[in-house]
Amino acid sequence: MPKNSRSAKLKKRFAMAKNKNNDRASELLEKAMDKLFSKKSESALKDLREAYLIDKHNPKVVSALALCYMMIGDRQKAIEMYKKSIELMPDDTRLYYYLGRLYIEENKQVEAMSILSTGIYKCKEKLKARPEVDTFIDLAKIYAFQSQHEESVLTLFKALKMDEGNFEIYRMLSEEYFNLALYRESIVEAEKAIKLNGGDSESFLYAGLSFHKLNVMSKALEYFSKSLALNPAQPELKSLHDKIIELKSQNGPTVEEIIYFSKQSERYRGTVKWFNDENGIGYITRHDDGSEIFVHYLAVNKDGYQSLYEGEEVEFSIDTAPTGKIAVKVDSLPSAVSKVKTGKVKWFDEDRGVGEIAIEGQEAVLVHYTAITRSGVKTLAPGDFVRCEIFETENGPQAFNVTQAADGSETLLIENKGDGKYCGKIKWLDKNKNIGIIEEEGGKFQAIFKPSETLDGGAGAKTVKVGARIKFNVVDVEALESENVKKAVNIEVINND
Repeated sequence: MPKNSRSAKLKKRFAMAKNKNNDRASELLEKAMDKLFSKKSESALKDLREAYLIDKHNPKVVSALALCYMMIGDRQKAIEMYKKSIELMPDDTRLYYYLGRLYIEENKQVEAMSILSTGIYKCKEKLKARPEVDTFIDLAKIYAFQSQHEESVLTLFKALKMDEGNFEIYRMLSEEYFNLALYRESIVEAEKAIKLNGGDSESFLYAGLSFHKLNVMSKALEYFSKSLALNPAQPELKSLHDKIIELKSQNGPTVEEIIYFSKQSERYRGTVKWFNDENGIGYITRHDDGSEIFVHYLAVNKDGYQSLYEGEEVEFSIDTAPTGKIAVKVDSLPSAVSKVKTGKVKWFDEDRGVGEIAIEGQEAVLVHYTAITRSGVKTLAPGDFVRCEIFETENGPQAFNVTQAADGSETLLIENKGDGKYCGKIKWLDKNKNIGIIEEEGGKFQAIFKPSETLDGGAGAKTVKVGARIKFNVVDVEALESENVKKAVNIEVINND
């Protein structure tokens, strides 16, 4: 037989044997993955070892074997396999995260920082070439593992823009918000994850942990119970769950629970006597009898930063706690002494989550993404018109409770009238006290006014209504320190229907 013919036959037989081995390795890999998903790690390990002996250069087999070793707790072998996986698949960014975790668990800090830094670089390079949801998620995981929680959240926003139906993104946001002590935000994102995947124990876990931090123990127990039902192998959570049950039986509901579950409906009005932002507590003086009512920040009906300030007019209900009467369901009333401003976004850096808002009549103020009240992706675009509350911080005035406003196209002055007057509507009115609040139609400012000072004389006090459209001039009046309070004068009623 010619030499070339014999060589060709040998190559063909070798190829057939190789294909047969590859098929066998793929078959074993498929069986092993089914077992891993069923949490049968030991049984999966046997199949994966056999598959590895057949084909040591199959990247899927190697990475699956690394995962299996990690699941059974054999960190040394898991590290060995993940290192080999990275050699075979250097662009698979998940591998850097898992290997970095293993190095940390083995107290190999230098190796961990090196591999995680490489992972961040690989993720960023991949995202430059082709932005993908999975790569954003891998990058967010690495940031989170390095306790760079702000960077993790901002990266998850980018993933969320691409895939709003990915439960893992919401679950990770819940975890990261919890790590940042933003517990209400954590609950919102956890509930979104649960809606998309009711079988994820971690989503229930972080919702429960956040309610626990807010001291709403009944809700914490509810979510902890669901998490344990899905994954009983959480001994620390089981211990916390049982401890809360014991404490509740001894102490009854917390103040925070009374606020959260209150069904009181009778409404009262009052003025904030004082409120301490650091402690989140204060007192309201009732208008009807002058008594003082304790108020907790959780009782303030705001989506974002829950705060009140001295002199603010509020409406509220009253409930009873072991310590006495407390205000619940607290709403701020329209007030000339208001921290609410309208502004325009100058710039916003999505990578850092910060920007500036130009406020009419004062310097631009800093805005952080956590001040944006909407859930999901928290970002702003230059030119956006927003409403916000301005509070003093150690870094100067800063915007909080930022919400989208009108497009800003409304003109401040009545067109074609030549009288230089503003246009607005009556937002609040107390005829008995001859006082009310007018809001400029573009939401730029509010001004106090006296109904008796309408240009039609005393009749205005009797006929003017909330919602009436009016024209007016403004003058500044003295009020609390640092507050710019406007008073409406030369008031004309345009439409009182």
